[in-house]
Amino acid sequence: MKVFFYIAAALYPLLVFLFLVVLKIPLRSFSIFAILAGFAYFLIATRGKGDHQKKKLFPGGSF
Repeated sequence: MKVFFYIAAALYPLLVFLFLVVLKIPLRSFSIFAILAGFAYFLIATRGKGDHQKKKLFPGGSF
């Protein structure tokens, strides 16, 4: 899956031109797609890293 995102990152300028100019996809749709792709990459890149302990957001509080 990482290879796909590296290829997409390298081809990003071409993809932007293709989707926005050639295919005339609305900017809002393209932006949502780009944000979701970045979020998916973040989830994939950070999965499985760490000491496998559940970390609390607020260690001293009850949040």
